[in-house]
This record gives sequence, structure tokens and C-alpha cells, in this order.
Amino acid sequence: MAQVAVQYYANPQALLTAQPSIPPDPSQVGLSVVGNQIIIDPAVSYNGQFTVNVTASDGVSSVSDSFDIEVVNIMALSGATTALSYVEGSGGRTIDPTMSIFNKVMVIDAVNAESDAQYTAYQQTLEAFGSRYYGSQANINAQNYIFNQFASMGLTTTIQGPYGNVVGELRGSDTPNTVYIVGAHFDSVAAGPGGDDNASGTAGVLEAARILSQKQLGATVRFIAFNAEENGLYGSANYVANKPVGETWAGMVSLDMILRPYDSQNPSAPLDLDLATKNSTDSLDWANVFRNAAATYVKTLNVDPVTNTGGIWNYSDNAPFASNNVSPSFLAIENIGGGSNPLYHTPSDIHTSPIAMFNYAFAGDVTQTSIAAFAQSARIGSNTVLAGATVSITNYAAGQDFLSFAAQGGIAGSFDALTGALSLTGSATASAYQSVLQSVAYANTSSNPNTAARTASFKVNDGSFDSNVFTRNINVIAV
Repeated sequence: MAQVAVQYYANPQALLTAQPSIPPDPSQVGLSVVGNQIIIDPAVSYNGQFTVNVTASDGVSSVSDSFDIEVVNIMALSGATTALSYVEGSGGRTIDPTMSIFNKVMVIDAVNAESDAQYTAYQQTLEAFGSRYYGSQANINAQNYIFNQFASMGLTTTIQGPYGNVVGELRGSDTPNTVYIVGAHFDSVAAGPGGDDNASGTAGVLEAARILSQKQLGATVRFIAFNAEENGLYGSANYVANKPVGETWAGMVSLDMILRPYDSQNPSAPLDLDLATKNSTDSLDWANVFRNAAATYVKTLNVDPVTNTGGIWNYSDNAPFASNNVSPSFLAIENIGGGSNPLYHTPSDIHTSPIAMFNYAFAGDVTQTSIAAFAQSARIGSNTVLAGATVSITNYAAGQDFLSFAAQGGIAGSFDALTGALSLTGSATASAYQSVLQSVAYANTSSNPNTAARTASFKVNDGSFDSNVFTRNINVIAV
């Protein structure tokens, strides 16, 4: 990690001092003052945040300032959040076939490029078409508008199916048949213009498309404006029924009502985003990817820590994906329950209503989180060249535990039976390393296995710096 110099301009007679107000381990972050420069020198392995307080004094008066510092790995890993259950005698089990390797700095840049002003323009333009109920002229006008927006971004744009879903595709550079989908329905009920339900979600899809269309991703991302949702999820159901042969749909999110996060029954309730999904491991893991993206990249967005698995998960366009087991999916919505937007499906669901209480900053945060989740899952920066990787086992049982992998792409490796570490080497892209790490399998060869919980730890190296350490717990079950 390189040194960073922060230069302050002060009275030449002033004495400048600096100290961290939340001190990191001094062995991990060096902090010194040279003239009017503050030198911040993090160790190669350091990851974290702290605040630096600065005071300049000429002996008579003084002035203070502060700034936040975040040190991040260039490359990062993410994957499943639930434990792997390994049953005695089951042979090799891949530890995490869903793991992704991505360039974290590029994710941050994409998140920061989101524009609340542009989001607002998309939402209010859709709202201005009026009631976009399926079959109406306003619905057709909105469909044409979305099509033209996707096309202007350089996406491969089509009208799909008999209900007229609008699809914009950003094709992946190395695993194009692995597909992520961010969707929202653009139709409304006949009774109102659908400002929150669901011009809000459609605007989020458009803004995410505007940002990510400018990036290179390893996997394919499809931005879909579904039609006829209010008629009974007709558009999304038809899309799922026509899933192309050979594609793997790795994750889908439905943005539906993200603009009014207030609880009408409990005004003091915190503003947060709710996630709802089918009670299945893959969908719950996928929801956690989104939740963790908010915690990492969009700290102003509160996401409810509990994913709702009640009946509401099948009220939106994520439902056909989960019900037919074609993709992990979830609904992202401003509020679940009796306190949800009382204006939806009425003429007052419009930003000009004096009681609408639309919160564009909140919707912008949801959009930023969507950008982050899809950028890292579809592997932004997948063409970055890496030098090596390490997989190790905590609570390693020598003579029992074993790690194997599928050699490919010029990446070689060996397992150290004394330490329980698998070392991989070879100059190859992040995408190639991801394929190898996804193939890493755990096996226990004992007929009387040690059942202590293990943790598998993964990290990659770009030749200079390590990534973060991604971990997955392994529960060994004796039979």
C-alpha cells in the first residue's frame, strides 16, 4: 500500500499537528507530519477506516479540521454467507461455487457516479406519462421511452414477449452465459400515475443501467423493465417461461416502491429498506450480498437485518424467478406491512402531491446499493491480472482434512498437509482465478472425523497486495 500525503495550507508560522481520533493499530498505519504535509502510511495488509484530526496553531490562535480515511484492497472477494454442511463420506464438496473476485476500487467509482438528479429526472418523466396501465397509450409511451434510454446507453435492447418487457443487456466479457438481472415493473394501475409504484423502481433500473453500461463486467447483466405486473406478474412470468437454454441466472432483484420509506402507522420508525424472498438458502444468500453491499459502499442506507420470508415475497416480479427455481431472487421495497405507502394505487401517488413525502436521497441510496451489488457480483475488473491465491483451513485436522482444485488457465498449486493451506500461483486474470477458487473442494478422509467447526479462508494477491480475506464456515457431520 503506497503512502498518501495530504497537504494543508496554513500560516507559514503555524505548527501543524495531526492524530487519529479513532486510532488504528500503530503497527498497521503510520501517521506523521512533515512541514504542512500529513503522511499516512498503511501496511500492505491493512483494511479499515479512521478519522484524522488536524490542528494548526501559531502560538496565539488555532484552527482545527478533520477528515476520514478509508484504506481498501484493490481486489476483493465475496460469496456465500451460510455455512457449508459436510457429511462424513460424501467425498469432495466445493466450498463456494458462487464466489466472485472483483476490483473494489472500480465498484466504489461506479457507486459514486450515481446521480440523484438523474434518478429524479427518470422517475418524474415516467410519472408524467400518467397512468401506465397495461394496454394504455401511456404504457406504450413509457415502453418506448425506456427502450430509447437503454439503446442510447449502448445496451443490446429488445422488446421481449407478448406483454412487452423492455430488456437492455450488458454482455459479460468472459462468462456471458452467467446472467444477473435487475428489474422493475414500469406499468401502473389505472387509478394513478404510479410515482412510487413503480416509476421509482424503474428509475433505479435506468440509473443503474446508465452507470454500469460504461463498465466492463465479467458476467452479463440484464436491465429489465417488466410490463403487466399489476395484472398478475404476467410480464415477468412470461420472461421466466422463456429462459434461454444454456444460461445460468445467478441473481435477480426486483426494485418495487423505493421512494417513500416512511411507516405511516409508526412515524418514529427508522427509515430502512426491506428485503423479501422465498425461504431458500440461495435466495437468502443473494439477499445478503445486497445487504452487505449497502454496509460496505452505501453506509447511509439502512437495510433491515432480517430478510422477510412471509407472503409478500411473491407480490412482485421476483416471484416467478424464485417459484420456478430458475434464479436466486428477492424483492427490495421501502416498507413491508400495514405502515406501507397509503397513497399507492391512488391518484396521489405522484411527487407533486403535498402528502407524497417522496425521499429521493433514499431512492438514490437504494440505486447505489444495486450498482454495488451487481458490479461486484458480475465481477467488475475481471480482466485484472493476479499473481496468486491462498486457501487455508482454521481448526485444521491433519490427516483428515484435504483441499483439492481443478487446475486451469495456467494456474498451478499444491496442498500443504502439515499446515492445511492450498497455495495457487501463476499470472492469470481475476476471472481465471475465480474459476479455480470456485472449484476448490473440501474433503474429510477419516472414518471417525473431528467434528469441530472449520473455517476456510480465501485471499488473492495481485503481485503487490493481498485482497480481503473471504471466509466460509464448514460444519463436519459424522454419521
